[in-house]
Amino acid sequence: MRSIIQQITDLYDQLVRRMRIFFQRTSLPGFSGIPLYDVWKFFLNEIRRDVLPLRSAAISFNFLLAIFPGIIFLFTLIPYIPVRDLNVTILDMFNQVLPESGFEFLSETINDIVSIKRGGLLSFGFVLAFYFSTNGVRMIMLAFNKEHPIYNRRGFWRRRVASVRLTLYLFLLFMASVLLIIAGDHVMERIQSQSGLKDATWYWIFNIIKWFFLIMLFFVTISMIYYYGPAVRVRRRFITPGGSFATFSSIIASIGFGYFVNNFGMYNQVYGSIGTLIVLMLWLNLNALVLLVGFEINNSIDVNHV
Repeated sequence: MRSIIQQITDLYDQLVRRMRIFFQRTSLPGFSGIPLYDVWKFFLNEIRRDVLPLRSAAISFNFLLAIFPGIIFLFTLIPYIPVRDLNVTILDMFNQVLPESGFEFLSETINDIVSIKRGGLLSFGFVLAFYFSTNGVRMIMLAFNKEHPIYNRRGFWRRRVASVRLTLYLFLLFMASVLLIIAGDHVMERIQSQSGLKDATWYWIFNIIKWFFLIMLFFVTISMIYYYGPAVRVRRRFITPGGSFATFSSIIASIGFGYFVNNFGMYNQVYGSIGTLIVLMLWLNLNALVLLVGFEINNSIDVNHV
């Protein structure tokens, strides 16, 4: 009996040694030749030291404060924009991203806002949305702070200016995604009306193309956060492994979280109407955590590269 256990132990130790040697000799595209073993070891140490759940909670709280003023500003602006069914298009985009209960909670407020032109809400929503959004971006920058030699320290005003600039970039990317959805739907309607193509296959093809470009815009958004957010001495490349990881992990995590909430979650039954707010907070926290993990992957590569 002892000999069998010893054989199993020896096989396990041998397998571990071979795997360690393999990962010490193996790198991936975008890792700058750094072995996977070194990146993984440094990554685990940083995860233990930096308390990522605490940082992700701070980021998600600040962006939760920015959501409602941002919605007020965006949807108060819609009645002044001469685009047919623009509010329906943006609502559909939110519906594709948010869990069902979170979307229902927001849609009631949105439908009330777009029904009447409110000039006062427009300026009020813009000021609050801009202030809280820059605070959220500034919190991301604080979460990206490191003590390694490749990082600088930003003062208060430098951090504030950088957060304003990055917030404007992110807003432009969001508007680009809205325009892409509008243009895609318009092109699909024109092609169907002129060519007579009513087959469902063409509908799926256009949707696949549209979502491909939306995912690319999402990837550019995350890459821009990783590029301008950290106070590094030398800018890293725009396209990074952490950006790829965060993009696809955020999509998968949002789909999985939405499926869980819609099918198994009992937040509304337990907490009542505030349960929807809890779902929205958890969704933001989950995506903030994914964003920080992607940054730690990039950080592990950059520090080992130096």
